[in-house]
Amino acid sequence: MRNHIQGVALLILLMAALWGTVRLAGPVLSDAFGDEGAVQARVAEDRVDLSTDDAEPEEPLGPEEVFTIQWRLAAEGFLDVETDLDGIMGPRTRAAMQEAKTAFGLGAVSDRALLEHLEPAGSDPFTE
Repeated sequence: MRNHIQGVALLILLMAALWGTVRLAGPVLSDAFGDEGAVQARVAEDRVDLSTDDAEPEEPLGPEEVFTIQWRLAAEGFLDVETDLDGIMGPRTRAAMQEAKTAFGLGAVSDRALLEHLEPAGSDPFTE
């Protein structure tokens, strides 16, 4: 008989704990489930538009601009004047441009932005 009373007391205690859990979780669950019991998704209100539809694609650097950026990269020590100044956007030039962007703390800027950063106003390697 004593085991039976302990079992009933334990059952009542478990039911009370379950009831308390349901009362605490009730508002959360009612927010998550709709009137028909289906999960309702909400649209985030603080979304950021990351689309690039409005951005115009940048034209690649022309041969003179490639030579100019190579010249400036060589002046900064990123390319070899003897072997790397050819006006061709090759792997060495790309690697040097990436190194320069990192060294100058420019991040993921365009090739033109790097050229503008490297090129002092009024300087032209074709006239130097």
